[in-house]
Amino acid sequence: MASRPRSPPRTGEQGLIPWDAVDVLFLAGSTGWKTSPAAHRLALEARERGLAVHMGRVNSRRRLRIAQVFGCVSCDGTYLAFGPDANLPRLLAWMDELGAAPTLFDGDG
Repeated sequence: MASRPRSPPRTGEQGLIPWDAVDVLFLAGSTGWKTSPAAHRLALEARERGLAVHMGRVNSRRRLRIAQVFGCVSCDGTYLAFGPDANLPRLLAWMDELGAAPTLFDGDG
């Protein structure tokens, strides 16, 4: 899937999103913003429009769960970069807890 570069929504941004020009909604910025009710509403709107949603800097089980609840089909983070031998089994256990396979897309998006 080719993606046009777009700036992610940022803390406190207001206004209309040009949905026709968006391929993927990238939730980024502060943890408070990207896990907020406003970000959740944006993610739901994007999914209703058939768009994929990605969340940046997902480095904990809690944030991984939030990304799942928001309907994100992908996320990124540096959790594995710090202690991969210890953190890979933890991350895989989190994925098992969520009932999700560690793939980029789940086939629904």
